[in-house]
Amino acid sequence: MRRLRHAELPSFSLVEMLVVLVISGILLGSLYFAYYTVTAYQLALTRKLSHLEDVHGLYFSLKRDVDRSESVQSTATREVRCQLTGQTVQYTFTADYCLRRQTTRIDTFHCKALTPVISWQGKVLEPADSMQTLDALQVTLTDFDPPLTMQVHKLYDAASLIKLTQPDTLRERN
Repeated sequence: MRRLRHAELPSFSLVEMLVVLVISGILLGSLYFAYYTVTAYQLALTRKLSHLEDVHGLYFSLKRDVDRSESVQSTATREVRCQLTGQTVQYTFTADYCLRRQTTRIDTFHCKALTPVISWQGKVLEPADSMQTLDALQVTLTDFDPPLTMQVHKLYDAASLIKLTQPDTLRERN
């Protein structure tokens, strides 16, 4: 039997292994920090995009409903009603969100809005308890710096204007 000699095998020393572990820990820590930063940035962009989609959806839904409606009316309770053929679409503007109601469907837009400014024939109407017909609507969204103002105008046809306007008192006397 042959006796094994003390043969030297190639290997790393304990100090070399500790240096490698420290360097790997630093690299993994910096990679995790970079991943966390990119993920947080991506999440912030996703939230901002979602908010902008809500604003975009609110504007185009409101514009579409106002354009298609026969008349647009408002009350002092921050509500705007679009009278469509056979149905009503109602918008409610609150300090935290905007609602769109159409029969059983309710859409929520996460936009903070001030009380809408309504006007008829270029004159701003004061809030009233009864329904007021309007031809211009201005909604200010406070989520932005500076606040974003959306304006929607209703163009009535001649027959609708005759029905909606108050009768002229001079004409009635003659």
